[in-house]
Amino acid sequence: MNTRGNFELQGLRDNTYGLLTVIERAPNNEFGMVYWKLQCVCCAIVEKRANSLRAGKFFTCGKPECRFWEKVDKNGPVMPGMETNCWVWTGATKDTCYGVMKVPGEKRNVLVHVFSYDMHFDDRAGRWVLHHCDNRPCVRPEHIFPGTHRDNMRDMAEKGRAATFRQRLSEDSKIELLQDVTSGKLTYVEIASKYSTTVRTISRLVNGR
Repeated sequence: MNTRGNFELQGLRDNTYGLLTVIERAPNNEFGMVYWKLQCVCCAIVEKRANSLRAGKFFTCGKPECRFWEKVDKNGPVMPGMETNCWVWTGATKDTCYGVMKVPGEKRNVLVHVFSYDMHFDDRAGRWVLHHCDNRPCVRPEHIFPGTHRDNMRDMAEKGRAATFRQRLSEDSKIELLQDVTSGKLTYVEIASKYSTTVRTISRLVNGR
């Protein structure tokens, strides 16, 4: 008895994989491989191989908006001065701790907080996108707003971040930072935010440079 084949034919209906939910069997391909139809949260229908679903892979329909939402954690921290929690990007980040995402079908990356703003609003008109919450991985639309470079500099000065960002880490701060790295309780992005530094600086300290 082909137990693997039987497993692939049963028990997948209504299962959820990432943003996709299994709705029904799809025709086997020309080589007899088992496929299932799945519906994305955006209502798009896609087909995936049964053995890939069994492997526990997460999927979206492939649209930029769905690939974005797959990597957003809506249970982020409540930053000082904010009444609601951050929606934190869990995907790739730049050294500056801003989240980035590759645009499907295009050879470019976008800053995810900018992508989030453009997805929710249509009034940016080429301006920068700034954070009310000062949490760079945050993509929550209520926490971001459009502005110019001058607006960004003024916002940094008013919140006391300009001088802090240029300040060198003290020896005590370096020791505490390395202890945070060793503990493994915080990601590099979270540590960079805690000490007002960058992921690149943390990597250099860890490597003894």
